[in-house]
Amino acid sequence: MDGQDSWKRTEDIEIDLADLIRKLCMQWKQIFICAIAAAVIFSGLGIIRDRANAAKSEETKSEELTEKEQEDIAYALEVEKDTRELQEYLEHSMLMQTDPYHRNKAVILYSIENASRQNIWKITENYLNFVVNGGAADKLKESYYKNWDMEKNFLAELITAYQKNFNSPWQITVNSREEGNLQEEALFCVEVTGRDAEMTKQLAEDIQNVIRAQYSTIKNETGNHRLSLISIEESEYTDFGLLEQQQNKRTLLSAYKGNLNAATDAFSQEQLAVYQNETGIQAGNEELEEDAVLIEGRAGLNIKYLILGLAAGAFLYSCAFMGWYLYQDTVKSDTELRERYLFPLYGSISFKRKERWCGKRKPSGRECVLEKEKLQLLYRIRLACKKQKITKFCAVSDFLFSDQEKKCLEEIMEQLKKCGIEILIAENAMQNAAVWDELTGTGKVLAVYRTGTTTRRMIDEAMRFYLENGVTVIGAMLFINDEWKIQTACKRRKAVQTGKEV
Repeated sequence: MDGQDSWKRTEDIEIDLADLIRKLCMQWKQIFICAIAAAVIFSGLGIIRDRANAAKSEETKSEELTEKEQEDIAYALEVEKDTRELQEYLEHSMLMQTDPYHRNKAVILYSIENASRQNIWKITENYLNFVVNGGAADKLKESYYKNWDMEKNFLAELITAYQKNFNSPWQITVNSREEGNLQEEALFCVEVTGRDAEMTKQLAEDIQNVIRAQYSTIKNETGNHRLSLISIEESEYTDFGLLEQQQNKRTLLSAYKGNLNAATDAFSQEQLAVYQNETGIQAGNEELEEDAVLIEGRAGLNIKYLILGLAAGAFLYSCAFMGWYLYQDTVKSDTELRERYLFPLYGSISFKRKERWCGKRKPSGRECVLEKEKLQLLYRIRLACKKQKITKFCAVSDFLFSDQEKKCLEEIMEQLKKCGIEILIAENAMQNAAVWDELTGTGKVLAVYRTGTTTRRMIDEAMRFYLENGVTVIGAMLFINDEWKIQTACKRRKAVQTGKEV
């Protein structure tokens, strides 16, 4: 067959689908990463879009409501807020959880002595203000936070203080009846309560320490005096006042829920949508917090966008990889060489997998897969040389051999030398003018190709060069190698060969 491309069987390039699918499957890690990234992006965009559409829809609906309907929504929102806050109070308040039929309390009686008449009232009110208005609760949480891990307002409910008027047997102030005596004394009580007797006792001990620590501050602010602990009384009693207080709170909560249900039941679909958008809960459900969590979860996770993102990420990466695969002009497989070119392909040697033995163990008489491939290639080359009466030829490549490839060719060279066939190894021939004389001298060439490195353009240029210089291509062999793993080895050998290149 004469002509410019007489070495070609066909100009058409057929895609090896099996090789394409195999290499695409080997990219599963990259496909997985791209799918996850796309899923995250799509989910985020989907959530933003859904919320924007919902807000726009609710805003449109809100504008269409009448003034009376908007007032009803505002009323329902106020009732919902009151209901939620009261329910939280009943759930977390220690006082509301105390058994009113067996309430434990401790009464601590203090005496203020050696105080001047003009300062006694300021000193007494200072202590009462410290205990009643949250100062003592702050100090308890600051100094004994492990014992009182609760909100300040709930802790303050358990502590109270009071003083008696002059008509009471428990007098606040005992005035000296002696004329001209400027010293007076006063009494005040601190009362604490807890869930049980142990908690009450602990609170009484801690409040005493707090008041004792506050003594120096009050003394500096209001004047000289002496604070004395007179007595502590612990008791358990039935507190009908607390019972009534708890019942009133629960009755109020029930009334709030009834009003809220009545208000939302009367809503139209437009009003209900606006109300749910404002509160983030389903109307008429008693478990308000659970509904809020469920709705938030539904808003935060959209399965539709998640699945779409996974599919889109995998599809886009697969399309990009297939485009890159088709764009590459490199030789993909030995099947491609046989179907596209006329010169014989004697065999291929694969270094992509580790050497594995055919048997379950490594017996002395068994050969590994790699050895079989080399022997098959050796026998075919020897047979072709004998048939064509060739005793010398060059094994030529347009690239630098890796260590494995170099060793493999040297082993084949030694075996053929025993059969009277001489091989000259010429790597990177088109870039090394020093081997051209050897090529023209022998006149016979065995083309050596590598998948992922040898391109169709390289094959065509080399074949034209051989035809122009009267060099005969007796056939070809192919190294099937992992192009990623041999890059380092080839770069190292190229650095060594740099001094020989022209």
